[in-house]
Amino acid sequence: MPESKPVVKQTGIRRSCVVAAFIAMLLTTAQPCLSDTVTVDIEGLAGAQLNNARKYLSLWRDRKRDKLDARRIRILHSKAAEQLKASLEAYGYFRADVVATLTQDGDHWRAFYSVKPGDPVTIRNAKIALVGEGQVDPVLLPLVTGHEFAVGVPLDQVAYEAYKNTLLSKAHNLGYLDAGFTAHRVDISRDPYYADIDLVLDTGSRYFFGEVIFNQQGLHRYDQALLSRFVTIKAGQPYQPSRLIALQSTLLDSLYFSSVEVEKKDPAGTETSLPIEVRSEADRTYKYRFGGGFGTDTGPRVSARHERVVNPAGHKFSAELQVSPKSPSGNLDYSIPLADPTSEKLSFIVNVVQKDTDSRESRIFTTGVFRIKIRDKWTETLGIKAEVEDYDIGDETGNSVLVMPHASWTRVVANDPLYPSRGWRMGLELLAASEVLGSDVDFLRANWSGKYVRDLSRRSRILLRGNSGATWTQDFNALPASKRFFAGGDQSVRGYDFEELGATNSEGDVRGGRYLLVGSAEYERRFNEKWSGAAFFDVGNAFNGFGDPLKKAVGIGLRMRTPIGPVRLDLAHGFDDPDAALRIHVVLGPDL
Repeated sequence: MPESKPVVKQTGIRRSCVVAAFIAMLLTTAQPCLSDTVTVDIEGLAGAQLNNARKYLSLWRDRKRDKLDARRIRILHSKAAEQLKASLEAYGYFRADVVATLTQDGDHWRAFYSVKPGDPVTIRNAKIALVGEGQVDPVLLPLVTGHEFAVGVPLDQVAYEAYKNTLLSKAHNLGYLDAGFTAHRVDISRDPYYADIDLVLDTGSRYFFGEVIFNQQGLHRYDQALLSRFVTIKAGQPYQPSRLIALQSTLLDSLYFSSVEVEKKDPAGTETSLPIEVRSEADRTYKYRFGGGFGTDTGPRVSARHERVVNPAGHKFSAELQVSPKSPSGNLDYSIPLADPTSEKLSFIVNVVQKDTDSRESRIFTTGVFRIKIRDKWTETLGIKAEVEDYDIGDETGNSVLVMPHASWTRVVANDPLYPSRGWRMGLELLAASEVLGSDVDFLRANWSGKYVRDLSRRSRILLRGNSGATWTQDFNALPASKRFFAGGDQSVRGYDFEELGATNSEGDVRGGRYLLVGSAEYERRFNEKWSGAAFFDVGNAFNGFGDPLKKAVGIGLRMRTPIGPVRLDLAHGFDDPDAALRIHVVLGPDL
């Protein structure tokens, strides 16, 4: 009987090998996949052509993508030359030559493209025409007859597309709402090398404004007489979409409405008259505003204001109270919109104010009526007011009654309402009083003020400020304190107290002057986005004769930007008294 061979079981060994191989595979696949990197350089192009080439070039767009391997880089590189040539066709270059090279250094690649655009194709023929009702339009016709695509001029397809968009947009904005191109071809011949343009705009019919209809929503309604005065669109005028946007903005900016929607309605049948519907909701809510501030001239102050529209005719009432240690005041104002409610109103005011400074004490009651109008971006105020004033100034105590015709013009121009780098403010006020009108004294008074801001660099700017005034009267002693000029303070000559400067009496007490002249120059340098420093020189005085000396002061300041405007901290020294201590001025509010 043959000898039997022992059977050796290898199951355990085989399992161990399989497990080891599986673990090795896991370890291999667990290694991070390192993407190749690529640098893309384009030579021979600059500016807009270079930017457009990068937009066309797939390898440039994908150069920072994850998992960019060698195969992907080679595929994208193979397309690069044709993509670069296509990018130049937009600028009229149809014979460009591109030399493309791709080199590898480990896992980093460098793609280099040398581009020679060649000569641009020139225009052989340019047929650009208008048909339809707008073919003789005085606005569209010059765009067609004066186009830039003359025979022999290199073709710029970017400029051509921009011209097409301008022409079509202009037609739509002039009321040719159905305007469209019946031909818009650019044919390129590579041999011979030329381009033919065929562009025809059919304007279709012109549309006109129809009736403007207000569809008032909500609980409150305005009188039709008021609403019609907001509308500058007249039926029969050529339709312009931009005027609808302007009407909506005008209505919202008037603060008479909480919501406004303006849209054209479809015309009836073949009509070209477009009715305009205005869906609006009146804002008849009570408005309250509270504020506060601080200035060394006025001390701490708080204010409260209430305002509302009181009736369907658009009359407004406002009441404001301001509390401060040196100049508390109260004001009532009832205004009636006039011909243009957005820019003209009749205002009836009652005002009570008290002034308490080191030089004078005044208690003034004023009532008056004014027409306030925006004229060529200037706010013009014309009217008449009556004032009763009790005052103590120096060794004088008095009471005056004045009836004064009043005129003033103000304007502010600024590229930023809180922190302008460029801008200016100007104001002129004229006042007159006559015994014929019931005043205690005859006088004529003019007061001008201005400020100019200009940046010198990204971090610095200069601020110039001036104020001048004059009073003509035969009896200066009869003028109340508020109609005399004083200088000194935060907005005048820093280094001196508020209204500390002026002509004096025999005892040296300041009693104000007939004339005022103040000037200031300030240099400001920003440290960072929040803080800046300043150095300034102020000069001025209030005086009775032009031979009187002007007071001078210099100082430095610190500025801090806040959401409600700059906080200005100034340290100033006046030269009038060499032994005087440095004076601190603190002001919160916009520059202009």
